[in-house]
Amino acid sequence: TYIARAPGHFNLESRWHDTLARFMGDLRTAFASELPIVLLDFRATERMVSGGTLLFCCELNRLIEMFPAKSVRCIPSKNNVVNQVLEHLGIYKLCSYESGVTPSRKDVVTWQVASSDVVDGEKVGTLIEASLTGDLAKQAFRGATEAMINCVNHAYEAPRNDGLPRSAIKKWWMFCRQN
Repeated sequence: TYIARAPGHFNLESRWHDTLARFMGDLRTAFASELPIVLLDFRATERMVSGGTLLFCCELNRLIEMFPAKSVRCIPSKNNVVNQVLEHLGIYKLCSYESGVTPSRKDVVTWQVASSDVVDGEKVGTLIEASLTGDLAKQAFRGATEAMINCVNHAYEAPRNDGLPRSAIKKWWMFCRQN
């Protein structure tokens, strides 16, 4: 079993960035290792901010798709809000963990995730329309559509230099906070 200890804060901002980056590298090492089980230890995690959480969510999904033979398990956080986030975003499901937590906090349940390996305007449109209206929604939809096209058609061409084989999967991800 390879134990990957999650940071206290999933945040891309200033002082938290390097800790999250080290954890992401450790996560890639865990999946590339010969050990059959990856154990994600969230006990120290106290806060999950959208940018860092989205990065983690995307990378974990990518690694699980690249290494389907790996068994992923977890130790939950001591923090109830963190456990609600991990449950709501499906991270616990990816870890085959039944938390028994029912996400209920408004700052947790209003976040929605969309992802695909094809351009899916309907999926993104549904998320955007739940949060925005009028010209703002049209502008967000245009930007999201361009980002999806970029991801599916010509993103990910440069080597990542992360020590892992190149993935054929070209996927986009979107977090959207619904009002």
